[in-house]
This record gives sequence, C-alpha cells and structure tokens, in this order.
Amino acid sequence: MGSNKEKVEMRERWTNAKKEPIDLFKLVRENGSFKTELVGAFPRGNAELEMKSNGLYRQAFHTWLIAPWNNGSMVLQYRAPGDWRYPQTLDISASGIPSAGMNIVTGGLLEIRSETLVPATKEMLIKSGIGVESGVFIEPETGLNPGKVTNVNLNELVHIFFMKLDKAPKSDENPDIMKDEVKDLYSVSLEHGADLFRRAGGRIRGPVNRLEFDRNSGTWVPTDQKLEDVSLANFVPRNVLHYLRVFERAQEVYNA
Repeated sequence: MGSNKEKVEMRERWTNAKKEPIDLFKLVRENGSFKTELVGAFPRGNAELEMKSNGLYRQAFHTWLIAPWNNGSMVLQYRAPGDWRYPQTLDISASGIPSAGMNIVTGGLLEIRSETLVPATKEMLIKSGIGVESGVFIEPETGLNPGKVTNVNLNELVHIFFMKLDKAPKSDENPDIMKDEVKDLYSVSLEHGADLFRRAGGRIRGPVNRLEFDRNSGTWVPTDQKLEDVSLANFVPRNVLHYLRVFERAQEVYNA
C-alpha cells in the first residue's frame, strides 16, 4: 500500500489538486450523439458535489499505447503504492482530466508525456469514441455495448484514444517525473489481454512484462521481469466488457 511518506506526499498533492479548476458541462443527447454545453469552471474539490447534485459532467481522456512486440501489446501503467485510489493496480496507459479551459487533446498529450515520457503529438492519436461513465458506459462512435460500471459514482465524459508506441519520436525525458502516480509500466500481448477479459476470470495466459526506459533509443523496451498470476483483480475495477472492447479495438488498430 506504500510507505507512510508516500501516502503523506500523495495526500498533499491531492489537497493541492483539489484547488485546481476544471470545466463542468451539461450533456445533451441529440439524434444518437452527445452535445456538451459548458457550465463553468469549478475547483476539483467542489466539482464532485456539483456533478452529483446537478447532473453535470467533467471531461477526461483515456489513451492506450500499443507496442510492437509480441504481435501487438498493450502498455499498462502500474499505479504507485501511494496513489489515493486503486494503488498497485494495472491501469490505462495514460489518463487524466484537463484543467479548465484546456483542450481535451492538449491535456491528453501533456498527461501522456508526464505518465509515460512519450512525446506524443495530436497527429499520432487515433480517436476511438466517446464514453460516459455514470453507472453505464456508452460508446456510440464505436458501437461498443453499454455495460454496468461498478466503480464510478461521477458523471465523466471520456474521450478514448489509441497510439502506436513505435510511431513516437525519441524521448529525452527523465523517468523520475513519472513516480508520483506511476510506479512502473508493463505490457501484455493484445491476444492474451483480450482472452482474459473474454473469459472474465482465471489468470492471464501469457507474460506481463515490466518495461524499462532505454535512454539510448529514447523509448520503452520489455524486460524479463514479470508480474505473476495476473487476474482481473490486478486491474483497476472497470467494466470487463469495456476492457474487452478496448483490447479488441486495439487489435484492429495494430493490424491496420
């Protein structure tokens, strides 16, 4: 669960983050698509109350990095032990909520760099739908089936992107910038990941390799270190159907 020092540092960061303003929106569905109307900027600490009380939404981005090894692999972040929510679990490659007034793509690119060191550009992002996390996950642009989301109590409009890691330019970032929220990066083959979520149980039938940042090539490479006995319990608890569709869509993107 992380040391006491890590927990104190995380608590301090979260206290400061609660003061940062984020935009909240009304969400209107018209002719099968979503339309957002900006309501205003609210400090993060107050935004949750506004969202629950008034049915407002915040925007977020989920970016899944696809790596070239093992006939296509998904890069997963391993959340830091001191993280306030779901520490030491596997999660989306990079995700976050943009600051008030910030374009969703701009915020996403900044988060990709801070959480994975990858100097992504908007041309590298492959948009794959918009979802709503408010007890139900809907992705009209990709045709993904709605499903129950058990861990989300807030209304969140999620912009979903994929990106191919081997298309990224060389990075000269210091890996230490990741450590606040991300302990490590791992990867699992798209085939084995999809198989796990399709079965919705058991253990993953393939290696989950720790990645190492190679300063010479300026990118991530797999190592022989592995997470053992990885199951659904090792992932941030989201809808299994959503995870499955993400991995299946990633296979399509990789093979395109």
